[in-house]
Parts: sequence; structure tokens; C-alpha cells
Amino acid sequence: MKEYIKYFKFLIIVIFFAVPSYSDSQEKEIKKIIIDKPTNERLLSPPIEQKKDAIKLIPPKEIEIIQKLQDEKRKAIQEKRKKEIQDAQRKQDEQRKAIEEKQKKELEAARKAEEQRKLKEQQEAARKAEEQRKLK
Repeated sequence: MKEYIKYFKFLIIVIFFAVPSYSDSQEKEIKKIIIDKPTNERLLSPPIEQKKDAIKLIPPKEIEIIQKLQDEKRKAIQEKRKKEIQDAQRKQDEQRKAIEEKQKKELEAARKAEEQRKLKEQQEAARKAEEQRKLK
């Protein structure tokens, strides 16, 4: 008997979730809303024959002013970010050039030291050859 009750509960749960619910929101039936630039019309105008699914909303001038200010702030922030990025890139380039210059100087110093060592070896070899000639 207990097993039948478990199966019955399971069956009720499956039927409850499997049957499509008609209590969904009416999102599919909502009409499109179009916001245009303000004119001397009413805030809500009736739908036009060509656009039966559209309702035309006209935003107040304050909203346009706020949007313009927000756009200006957004542009200022973008310009600031671009400037910061350019400054960072310029600093990186300067650091890279400084490192390259330092490496060039180190390589040049090492090359000169090697040349001087070879020159000393040649002079030493010439001096030894001269001494051997004198001894003979």
C-alpha cells in the first residue's frame, strides 16, 4: 500500500509539471513601445494603421537633457580611459626604450672589454715573440 502511495505522489508531481501552464505572463501579447523625439503631440498617441502593434511614447524634454548629460559623462569617461591607456603605453614604451638602451650600453661595454683583452693578448704575444727573438 505504501508503494502505491509513493507512485501516486510521483504521478501527481509528474502530471503537475508536465501539463503546460496557462498562467504564464502575457509577454507574447505585449505590444512594442517606440520612443521618438518629442513633438507637440500627446504623450500616448493611438496606434497607427501601419504599425498596429506599436505604441508611440514621447519622452519629456527633461529626459532628453538627462540623456545628453549622461552621454557627455560617458564620452568624458571614455576619453579619460583612452588618455590613461595612451599614457600607460607611452610609459611602457619609455621603459622599454630605456631597458634597450641599457642593454646596448652593456653589450657595447662587454664588446670593448673583449677587444681590449684581445689587444692585450696580441701585445703580450708580440712581446713574447720579441723576447724569444732577442734570446736567439
